[in-house]
Amino acid sequence: MDLTVINSFFSALAIAGEKSLNVANLAYVAFDILYVGDSSVIHESLKERHKLLQKVVKPLTGRLEILVPNGGLNTHRSSGEPCWSLIVRTVDDVERFFKETIENRDEGIVLKDLNSKWEPSDRSGKWLKLKPDYIRAGSDLDVLIIGGYYGSGRRGGEVAQFLVGLAERPVANTYPRRFVSFCRVGTGLSDEELNAVATKLKPYLRKYDYPKKAPPSFYEVTNNSKERPDVWVESPEKSIILSITSDIRTIRSEVFAAPYSLRFPRIDRIRYDKPWHECLDVQSFIELVNSGNVQTDVSGVKEDTLIFSKMMFYFANVPRTHSLDSLHKIVAENGADSKGIKYQAAKRHGDIIHLSWVLDCCSQKKLLPLQPKFYLFISDSTKKKLEDEIDEFSDSYFWDLDLADIKQLLSNVSRSEDAKRINYYKKKILSNGEMVLNFTAACIYFNPSIHSLKPDWKSY
Repeated sequence: MDLTVINSFFSALAIAGEKSLNVANLAYVAFDILYVGDSSVIHESLKERHKLLQKVVKPLTGRLEILVPNGGLNTHRSSGEPCWSLIVRTVDDVERFFKETIENRDEGIVLKDLNSKWEPSDRSGKWLKLKPDYIRAGSDLDVLIIGGYYGSGRRGGEVAQFLVGLAERPVANTYPRRFVSFCRVGTGLSDEELNAVATKLKPYLRKYDYPKKAPPSFYEVTNNSKERPDVWVESPEKSIILSITSDIRTIRSEVFAAPYSLRFPRIDRIRYDKPWHECLDVQSFIELVNSGNVQTDVSGVKEDTLIFSKMMFYFANVPRTHSLDSLHKIVAENGADSKGIKYQAAKRHGDIIHLSWVLDCCSQKKLLPLQPKFYLFISDSTKKKLEDEIDEFSDSYFWDLDLADIKQLLSNVSRSEDAKRINYYKKKILSNGEMVLNFTAACIYFNPSIHSLKPDWKSY
């Protein structure tokens, strides 16, 4: 599998659009070849086309380049410059390259089967574009810059990424006094915007001499090597708020001090209009997670069963006994996808099922029938279906009952207030205080598919 970065070599076009062509060297980068002379080579594999590309095209540094795994731009990139194309063999390799690409402020990657032919409008899956699915949360994630990381390559020695934090919720009518590390972010801003933020913060940046010096007392951090910044913002009052988005899947944070962090965060805009003390606080973000507006990352969850395969769950009004995070993972372990949703929105999707059905299915490791007791809201189409399957007391014509089901069923039956009728039936079916059932004139049907019955069951 060949991986190629997308959008890396086109970032200069944005600069050119601002009438500053003199500061950008535009180069044509060829990563595939379809014709050699008058002969089409689209029937050749991508691997063979790469060889032809290297054989036919003679690069002109800074003007005409080729991009292939283990060749072209990759062979003469400067120290610190990322790899633009490589061959991978495992999912971990893809994940690693994708993460590096996003951190380098590129748009994404393209996965290509090295044995694939070039086919226009092909949807076979041999070429796949992989980009973070950025979705806005229900409210802005306004975070405060608390530290910075130096870049490499053309941004070497300059702050290229930021460590951002959430406030600890202050008491009423006061400003926050402590900030908790939340995530590391560097993508989303143009070079001009990034330079503007770095320049504004530069007078207030202090080198982090770890481990000789401790972080500023108003920052709560883990000192994990992946979190540890090169510089700190010396005081929250001197910092800037960034509004960030991500693919809106939270991950339990081990690197950062906040209980949750984000996958592939991206800066949406710089909030010069907001003072430092109005950034999002930790408690508000946790409430946002529990509300369902932010989805839990379940990419690392291993499937135990497939009982919920091809199902999508929308959790509404999560009880205090469970967190939305734990429910996402429960259904993911059993083959399903899930999202948070409000109750009224859930009604528009159709039926609303009680959480106990999910837990019962998981405990028995099988998909249980949806009995009336599991419904919190029933759509009209489901009502019609149930009318053919249950009687007026919600007793099914098909399902087996256990003791709990019988108790539930009897609770649906109205008690008689007729004292004479009650006494009549008590005398008829009770003998010395014990119940006697008389099957005279009763007709009983047995299901012959029950394997536990003996072959001569008809004689009983």
